Amino acid sequence: MKLSDARSLIHTLCHAPQASFSFIDPSLIRVDEGSELGDGSFCATFACQMSMAEAASSSSSSAAASKMIHVCARVVKTDTPREVFDEFKQNVNIPGVSVAVYGISFFKSKVLAAQNKAKAAAAATTTAKSKSAKSAAESQEDASYRVCMLMQRCYGGCLMNYLANVQLNLPQTIKLAEQVADHLCALKKNRIVWRDLKAQNMLVVTPTTNTTNNSQTTPARVSTAPRVVLSDWGTSVVVPAEGSRRMTINPIGTPGYLAPETGRVNTYDYSVDMFAWLLFAAALCVSHAERANLEDAVACLQLETKFSSPAKLEKKLKDTLHKFSEHVIADLKPLWVLLVGERPADGKSAAAAAAAAASASTANACPWVDAVHRWTCEEACARLSALRAATCLGSASTEKAVPVLGSSIGGNVSASGRYSRMGFNQLTPLHTLEERRESEEHELKEAAMEMQQQQQQQ
Repeated sequence: MKLSDARSLIHTLCHAPQASFSFIDPSLIRVDEGSELGDGSFCATFACQMSMAEAASSSSSSAAASKMIHVCARVVKTDTPREVFDEFKQNVNIPGVSVAVYGISFFKSKVLAAQNKAKAAAAATTTAKSKSAKSAAESQEDASYRVCMLMQRCYGGCLMNYLANVQLNLPQTIKLAEQVADHLCALKKNRIVWRDLKAQNMLVVTPTTNTTNNSQTTPARVSTAPRVVLSDWGTSVVVPAEGSRRMTINPIGTPGYLAPETGRVNTYDYSVDMFAWLLFAAALCVSHAERANLEDAVACLQLETKFSSPAKLEKKLKDTLHKFSEHVIADLKPLWVLLVGERPADGKSAAAAAAAAASASTANACPWVDAVHRWTCEEACARLSALRAATCLGSASTEKAVPVLGSSIGGNVSASGRYSRMGFNQLTPLHTLEERRESEEHELKEAAMEMQQQQQQQ
């Protein structure tokens, strides 16, 4: 990109209402193109140092003036100003939820300069040295600037790579899934539909300390769940405060994580992120070697292209997920059951299969396909909080259980203090998951009997 184009693009990004970035003087940054931190389809991220100019202005100390902080420089893999603008304008900056953005700047790329110089040398060998050849070489030399977005440095790296090297226990896994669901609540509050939720697009802010690792081939145990922030907003859209936004019928996102309704309707909303969250959370429960296979198996179903009834698609999807039940880590089985349900035993009679389908564990599992009945992000947080409290009380765990004594979602609690799946106003921990299931099954039967009596009276 030419210097004039870079300056013009910077001016546009700093004054665009949908972007409104701060400009950071190029003399305050040092981008290390030899230290690549991430490489995606459209962008690459490099290590960078940025001078703390504000510290220098508030102090006369030369040490403060020379202080440098480590950040990331995100660069779009194109020299077309319009494409760079379209990529950067999508950025979301919600403190504690998304990767913090300090501002935008530009730098002269040594890599591009070397490539342009090589092109000019190649052209010079095949073309007579004339004025036009010299001007072409000068033009190539000038087009070696890149616009970059300066962002928070997340030392834990990509969550997908992080999870390949560590093994979280049940409380930590629940906390991680709950953390991401809580981030989705923040996006919803800001009327943002992400449309590309996956572990690759989450960054670990601070790596947790390893506690045990007795083998080089097994993942290490960690002391606490990692704290993550969200990144890569190229597919995100903002929903209007009133009414609905028309979406493209062509599904946008990552195969497997695409909600079924994205290929059938053009008015879908935040629920599409919850479908991706369900797959993300379910993948946390299986061994690392099988996570990619689980994602691929769901992608092969191509639910976004099917027009069957939600019930048929739900069964097809759950059958696929149940094939991975044997790969679920034993410690994480309660979370898997909450998300997917129990796997039906082979060789059951029709009556036994029907009874299993109506059991509390299966009924309590979240519907994935039907967007109307799919959990909201608030409901997911409530369910996970209840599960974490139910499974962690009275057990020795490195992750403290947070008492869930009240929620703003609405619902009921029985006189014995047990959690009622008919609502979510008060979520009280149960001592065991089995006790919770028995309580839910009993309440469902009572509710069914009450509805039957009301119908008979009418």
